[in-house]
Amino acid sequence: FTATMILRLAHVVMAADDLDAARAFYVDLLGFVEHRREPGALYLRGVEEFDTWSLGIVDRGGPGLLHSAFRVSDPADLDALAAQHERLGLPVARVAAGAEPGQGEALRVISPDGHALEFVHELEQVDTSDADGRLRFPMRHSHTGHGIPPTRLDHVSLRVPRVTDSLPYWLDELTFSASELWLDEHDEPHIAWVRRAPASHDVALGTNGEAAFHHVAYLVSDPSALLRAADLLGDARLPSRLEW
Repeated sequence: FTATMILRLAHVVMAADDLDAARAFYVDLLGFVEHRREPGALYLRGVEEFDTWSLGIVDRGGPGLLHSAFRVSDPADLDALAAQHERLGLPVARVAAGAEPGQGEALRVISPDGHALEFVHELEQVDTSDADGRLRFPMRHSHTGHGIPPTRLDHVSLRVPRVTDSLPYWLDELTFSASELWLDEHDEPHIAWVRRAPASHDVALGTNGEAAFHHVAYLVSDPSALLRAADLLGDARLPSRLEW
């Protein structure tokens, strides 16, 4: 496989049991941009993102991660990834174009740790023209925002039975690189930060004894935005949702 097959983390889809409450939290309080609301699903993005959405919230009766999606560089990569996962004996499923808003055909797999991953090439982009037809990038609409706001999707953190057992899949099969390893007292990786994009990491893997969702992270503009986020949650009488 070429080093450019998987480009970056594209989006994360989570489950929720109350979409109205989710919208009030993510859009009204934190300042995510609402791309689309449809029966049973809500699609949001950060204020500087060019993809039309990066966070999907689906009414599935409770919290949890449904899948993490990665963009690939060419449509043919989907066939290559399907063959690769079939060779590894891992579940593979095709997802028709349009199953998620603005998305072409995709491939869903289950990693050796039990996490659902999606690979996709075609993603709809936001319109960069204003009403007068002039070029206006997403970050040039900051005057209309509120909340923190979040700027772009940064990474997803996953818990796995043993990081040592997970790394061959992510590093050897998917050709991610490890930007940093946290070694335990036996010099085995307890947490690994792995990436495809040229940033700190796209995925964090932590030993937990079983597959689990830890968090999804969005970048903010500067350190003071973290204080602003704490103020927002405190003023909204949500101190139990703060962890500093």
